[in-house]
Amino acid sequence: MSPEESIRHVVAAYAQCVDSGRIDELLALFLSDAVLEIVGQARHEGIDAIRAMFARGAEHLSDSEDVPRIRHHVTSQLIDVENADEARSSCYWLAVVGSQGVDHWGRYVDRLRRVDGAWRFAQRRIYLDGAVPGGWGSRGAEWNR
Repeated sequence: MSPEESIRHVVAAYAQCVDSGRIDELLALFLSDAVLEIVGQARHEGIDAIRAMFARGAEHLSDSEDVPRIRHHVTSQLIDVENADEARSSCYWLAVVGSQGVDHWGRYVDRLRRVDGAWRFAQRRIYLDGAVPGGWGSRGAEWNR
């Protein structure tokens, strides 16, 4: 698999793991010293801090009858492979929640590093560009902190 295809796989796996609440699989996509920043809300440094953030939100991110299903759709991804072990990626995302439809949207800006042959997030910056008033995305920010 080319570096670009491997990086696309990491980005897609992130969306599917978040949407289904598979936190351990999600964390495996990050380096141990990674940074996950929700721009304007919170910055989580290191895998333990990232785990804690997702643990707080796990009840909002699982497929169950009690929780609205969420689906992140990733588009327009640009990848710049800087060298054999470092790359940057940016893309747009759109979240659809339950039967409501479009709920919130934004951008991912990533730095990735290849370690032991596998691409992982070194840094993920999440930009929330918009949310439907009263929707899940506009109410869910408290667990992102």
